[in-house]
Amino acid sequence: MESSWLETRWARSFYLAFVFCLALALLQLIKLYLRRQRLLRDLRHFPAPPAHWFYGHQKLIQNGKMEKLEETVEKYPSAFPCWIGPFQAYFIIYDPDYAKTFLSRSDPKTQYLYRFMTTCLGNGLLSLNGPKWFLHRRLLTPGFHFNILKTYVPVMAQSVNTMLAENGDSFSDTDVRSEVNTFMFAGHDTLAVSLSWLLYCLALNPEHQERCREEIRSILGDAPSITWNCIGQQYAMVELKVATALILLNFKVSPDTTRPPEFSNQIILKPKNGVHLHLEKLTECQIPRCND
Repeated sequence: MESSWLETRWARSFYLAFVFCLALALLQLIKLYLRRQRLLRDLRHFPAPPAHWFYGHQKLIQNGKMEKLEETVEKYPSAFPCWIGPFQAYFIIYDPDYAKTFLSRSDPKTQYLYRFMTTCLGNGLLSLNGPKWFLHRRLLTPGFHFNILKTYVPVMAQSVNTMLAENGDSFSDTDVRSEVNTFMFAGHDTLAVSLSWLLYCLALNPEHQERCREEIRSILGDAPSITWNCIGQQYAMVELKVATALILLNFKVSPDTTRPPEFSNQIILKPKNGVHLHLEKLTECQIPRCND
């Protein structure tokens, strides 16, 4: 009689626990379903490549073929939503006007990506939101004032010129690796990848490359290097423009057609095995200080 009572009590407890867990699971499924419906509604005005209901656009992202990405960009101009699974979507933007509108907004950041970086980077501007982000931003902004950035430009130019000299005074591979490791992760990664893709795009479009070179020459005149010519507002943009300008000033870049880039979709779009270019040294008469 006692054993039967215990079994009944145990079965009832198990049944209640099962019903409770089932109810939680159903509530979570309903929440995910509503999330998917909201995303579908918000993104319905933007056409996108066909997506698997469960895998989303994982195949498009993981194939690593530049040609496939170019086909998608041509077919879906400006931007397209990219599904990562059935309940998470990103908005991939490659139109400058779209990007300008997006970057000028102050919407809260998604924590989907940044939460995985908090362990190694801590809670800084990259992952913070709200009043604490505003406080950190207000404290750090003076360090990137125009007058502060002006003093960095000659140092940037000297570093790029040292790299372009390829003589005994340049850094060895070991020196480069050691110094690169001292830079912050986000700043170095985004700048290096931006410069790589920029040079690759200029290599694919020689007419635009020449237009950029002519604009650089018209700004510099007879100056042998770069000083402060209002070239940017942010530190990264200053570095990017200084490096690009000095490279175009001294070299003509063309793509290595035998080794096209394959992209790797991490936190930022990176070339999987690097970007391979041919650099042709410009003759002395083509350098702006030789022009009248």
